[in-house]
Amino acid sequence: MLNFFKYRGIRIRKFHCWIYQYYLFLMAFPFLLGICYFFYLYIFPIVKPMMEQNSFDYQRLVFPSLVLVFVLSILFFGLMMIRRISVVRGGFFLRVLHRQMLARMIMSRQLYDHKRRKTMENQVKEVIKFPPIYYRQKINLVELTFPTDGKRYHEQFLRISPILEQMFVADVCEQRSELGKTTYELVMGVLTNRICIRDVTVTKDSITLMKGVTWCFSSSPHMLIGGGTGGGKTYFLFTLIIYLSQVGTVYVCDPKAADLLSVGELAPFKNHVFTGAKRIKRCLEDAEKEMLKRFAYMKTRPNYTWGKDYTFYEMCPYFVVVDEWGALMGEVGKDYKFRKEFMSPVTQIILKGRQAGVFLILATQRPDTEDLDGKLRDQFNVRVSLGKLEEIGYHMLFGKASEKKNFFNNNARGRGYYGDGDLPSEFYSPLVPSDFSFKEALSSVRMMEEDYSPLGITEEEQTQLMNELKQNETI
Repeated sequence: MLNFFKYRGIRIRKFHCWIYQYYLFLMAFPFLLGICYFFYLYIFPIVKPMMEQNSFDYQRLVFPSLVLVFVLSILFFGLMMIRRISVVRGGFFLRVLHRQMLARMIMSRQLYDHKRRKTMENQVKEVIKFPPIYYRQKINLVELTFPTDGKRYHEQFLRISPILEQMFVADVCEQRSELGKTTYELVMGVLTNRICIRDVTVTKDSITLMKGVTWCFSSSPHMLIGGGTGGGKTYFLFTLIIYLSQVGTVYVCDPKAADLLSVGELAPFKNHVFTGAKRIKRCLEDAEKEMLKRFAYMKTRPNYTWGKDYTFYEMCPYFVVVDEWGALMGEVGKDYKFRKEFMSPVTQIILKGRQAGVFLILATQRPDTEDLDGKLRDQFNVRVSLGKLEEIGYHMLFGKASEKKNFFNNNARGRGYYGDGDLPSEFYSPLVPSDFSFKEALSSVRMMEEDYSPLGITEEEQTQLMNELKQNETI
């Protein structure tokens, strides 16, 4: 019953093609009446005798004419300022402009039906009828509902989201389908949702990255980050390391021995930073062992319950952050044996780590299948792009979800897209002020490290239990 009376917004009709101009005229109309009254009081008495005598004294008309031009200029400038401020602030005139743009899009693409009606004079008149398209404005959101009832324009309206994104310079964050209708939800002014790095909040199961964007790693495990040089990828990794280490254990792998390697010089991250393929391999193997220890720990708990994850047992999460995955795979090389040994713990962590609270964060310039198998890449529930990527790069990162998305690049540092299974949406990483020091923030971190060895059993029984888990744990 509630859906029957659901308000979908204002229906777009043919007269909306000129509604913007209509509203401007309505705003100007009272002032135009005032100008006409001024003309009648001050100019007409001067002009009337001249017209009767057929003799014009133009010098007497100069001053009132200048006053009239000045008033008209003030009126025009004032209306334009009101209109401009309203559009910039997302006010009334922006909504009016949106409706006009939709109506003109329908007209120019001929997405309407023709109907013939008889007039009073028995003549046939052709009438244009728009399909039932609705516009609804919400806070920072616009909802557009299109008919998808199998008629002429069904396919066009299903593929219209890239056009809407370009028209409104917005981001389609959700596409909902119901019987005979499809609703697109567009986010307006995404940049206003960007938060400062000092405003990031973190818990044992989630971290807030932007207003309305929270990575719940307990339910959406593992993050894949893609982006070119200078896009803000390193700053974003630093941000993740700072906050995730406050609620769990973080290990960092930097195959290029670049920016992230310097983190290992700080006391909280001593013996937590690795470089070189062999040392990184050992770090990943240690993470796999930690995962098995956690499974064994959970199974020996008195409150062990099937299907519960690490949060149920109040365990801290465990993260492995690997930068420049492509360069690392280049260092691993094509040695089949070493590559297989290297990828074995990676595979186990990606496929089994969520329940034990062991998570992987991989950053690369482009997630090519040569470096990361497609089946493993699909297990990364959260994908983030930062900086500029080519179309094929977006497709590699976001998979099939990228087919319905119109990606565009700009020069904003820290800008990209965020996807967690739905349509990728525009994303801005936490803003780093010029006075913020990563070194000071990382130095003050108190790393959460806990021993999750199984309780109440001998070392021999512990080893046997972990071996059983390694052999019997199903993927």
